[in-house]
Amino acid sequence: MGKQLRNEDKDKKKYENSKVKDLAVHAEKFLYYEEVILGKSYNTVRSYRRDIYQFIDYLDEYEEITKFDEVETITVRSFIAYLNSGDKSRQASTESNGEKKEKPVNPVSKRSINRKISALRTFFKYLQEKQVVKVNKISYIAMPKFEKELPNILNKEDLNKLRDVINTAAKKTATKTAAKSSAKKTTGTKTGKK
Repeated sequence: MGKQLRNEDKDKKKYENSKVKDLAVHAEKFLYYEEVILGKSYNTVRSYRRDIYQFIDYLDEYEEITKFDEVETITVRSFIAYLNSGDKSRQASTESNGEKKEKPVNPVSKRSINRKISALRTFFKYLQEKQVVKVNKISYIAMPKFEKELPNILNKEDLNKLRDVINTAAKKTATKTAAKSSAKKTTGTKTGKK
């Protein structure tokens, strides 16, 4: 829980004197509402935080939007294209010698994009209920489709090999059971358990 508080403080300081300060204020109110009022889990709120602030950063850097009612459907589609592009090289890592080095970032998976859209839909629904936006334009965005992987199936040869293994194991078990039963009959021991 302490790590989450540090992230909240970092987010608040980052946007304190920013032109998107109002966006961050609405995001913090939403996150409080989701966690405290609705009782959403820590991981859900953490994912919402990451996804919403990534969207706010995108709005600030690429769209120069300072109010959520300025967000159009095309803005969200551009954000999705940005996520698909992998063009997020502005994220820099600090080397041990203090130099900043750009690290390449891969495109975001379709599952992650679906999660981000879902988080933004929930957030904009909240903004609509609080009358910050008149229309939830994110609700018009379709989720990216992804192919479902088909299960691996056995061919006839592999299936027959599996059957042989099962039959062999069953025969061994039957033989052991018959041998035990025969030994008990000849020695006169009882078959009941004590």
